[in-house]
Amino acid sequence: VPDKKNVLGRVKLLAARTTDQSNCERSQSQTRAIFRIHNEGPEVKTGRGEGKATPDGQDPSVTIWFQDGVSTEMNRSYALHACPLGELLLVAHELALTEVHLRHGKHVPPLHEAWTKADDHPILHLAKAELDAYFAGRLHVFTVPIEPFGGTPFQQGAWSTLLQIPFGETRTYAQQAALMGKPSATRAVGAANGRNPICIIIPCHRVIGSNGSLTGYAGGVEAKRTLLALEAAAGPNLSQVVI
Repeated sequence: VPDKKNVLGRVKLLAARTTDQSNCERSQSQTRAIFRIHNEGPEVKTGRGEGKATPDGQDPSVTIWFQDGVSTEMNRSYALHACPLGELLLVAHELALTEVHLRHGKHVPPLHEAWTKADDHPILHLAKAELDAYFAGRLHVFTVPIEPFGGTPFQQGAWSTLLQIPFGETRTYAQQAALMGKPSATRAVGAANGRNPICIIIPCHRVIGSNGSLTGYAGGVEAKRTLLALEAAAGPNLSQVVI
């Protein structure tokens, strides 16, 4: 993993959950998250700028920031990166990672003509290094700043809830819906997870069926099984998952 101080020195971090503990000692998902503005929460602004909101039912220890007007097709860079699951498409703007897709999976955008291929982009460079460390079993918590591209307010709420699921643990779709304060929205939560634009780092693979089945995954059920098996080998047991 490269020197994060040097890499992130060029990046303005809008929000971060940090800790002095090492990655292997952390028990909570602590991925830095930057979310676009939606009309949720008492402090959210409607124009350019920043605001803070806590959707109903969300863990109050999780701080989610919203930003408007950053992710456009014109200012985004991309890189392709090999991993044990196949080729990944990574997309970022100057402040944060906006998309990670398994290219053989569903809902993968085509390469936009306005995007710039930039393997040395600091955000993309850090994301690739952290993904390599994750697959090597050396990293449990991602620190690359993220801003999921697009999404409705409900989808954004589902994705932010995914960040609360620790490495090596799982939740059911019903449990995720309950965490969002919407216990009857299990199916909608599953659909929102399927549209997660930053796979692996926003860990939708950690959500399973109530009977322990793996159910769906945009990158394919085999990819989901591989990710859970990787985490089970390095983290708390995943005995409730039907591998």
